[in-house]
Amino acid sequence: MSLSPELLDVVWAKAEPHVYCSKEEFAANLEGWDVEFSQGNAFFALVRGPEFHFESTGKGVPLTLKTIRSFLQKIIDKEGYALTRTPHDDERQHRFNRLLGFEKIGQNEFDVVYRIERVR
Repeated sequence: MSLSPELLDVVWAKAEPHVYCSKEEFAANLEGWDVEFSQGNAFFALVRGPEFHFESTGKGVPLTLKTIRSFLQKIIDKEGYALTRTPHDDERQHRFNRLLGFEKIGQNEFDVVYRIERVR
């Protein structure tokens, strides 16, 4: 995976408050992840196998359920399921995960792990 410096800046700006590494280490750790931008770079997804993370770039463009469902369906079609992680204290994201049909399958000290096999 290779991002242009401009797109790496976008991804890093969203990740920096949540990670404990330098920008260079972060970029190196993106190896093996696919980065897909959508809706005119208003959103991006990091995907590695069934695991994905979706994030707004802060452009004020609403992310539609149709867009997310379509994106998830591509992963499910390929992998049979999709996984995501949500920080324990992010209640809004937990509700959204359940709305989409994700089920909690585990947790660690930082996150709750969710799995989905069929999009609602």
